[in-house]
Amino acid sequence: MQWLLSGGEVLAGIVTLVLLWLALKVAGGNPDKPLTNMRFAVLPAIFLLWATGGFILILRGAGVL
Repeated sequence: MQWLLSGGEVLAGIVTLVLLWLALKVAGGNPDKPLTNMRFAVLPAIFLLWATGGFILILRGAGVL
């Protein structure tokens, strides 16, 4: 039963990272847009936390953590 839960964590981590990649593609958008506070500070912080969560899920599922 443990391998099933671990596999679910790995799968959830991979899905999280794929969704992060898609969100970065959408958020990247037009590079000619002005740099606002949101695009400069808030979005990178959210994406960094998102990526960290995805990697933690994968590492926990693989048994490293």
